[in-house]
Amino acid sequence: MVLGPDGLGPLKLRMPLDEALATGMLHHEQVREASRECSESRKYRTYWMRGQKEGLVWLTPELGVVGIWAYGDIATPEGIRLGSSREMVERAYPDAFDLVGEINYGRSSAKVPGNGDRATYRFSTRFDEVSALSIEVTGQRCIY
Repeated sequence: MVLGPDGLGPLKLRMPLDEALATGMLHHEQVREASRECSESRKYRTYWMRGQKEGLVWLTPELGVVGIWAYGDIATPEGIRLGSSREMVERAYPDAFDLVGEINYGRSSAKVPGNGDRATYRFSTRFDEVSALSIEVTGQRCIY
């Protein structure tokens, strides 16, 4: 499956919870407390991707699916996946920028091609390789 430009396969960013569950891709829900910036209801939900120990999906009542994490061999349309080099990320996404602040050490972000300003990729790198990759709703405040 391909991560982007609007989700992962049938699972789409901003998809309401009932539609996301109907894809059959999610299981094992956790409800968590959120900051006021994250959700009006102060709750958000995370689900594991069915059959996976790594793929995680975040949802809020107001925005639906706000983030999807890559796992296994899932890649962006530009070919970036877990294990890709930082140099490959910079070539694929010349507009990528490093996120600032101690909490964001080793993280960068890039606008998702083909999705206007509605979605961003977030990359975490360790030893100059992508160790985490997600697609997120631009401006959401749940995922750090």
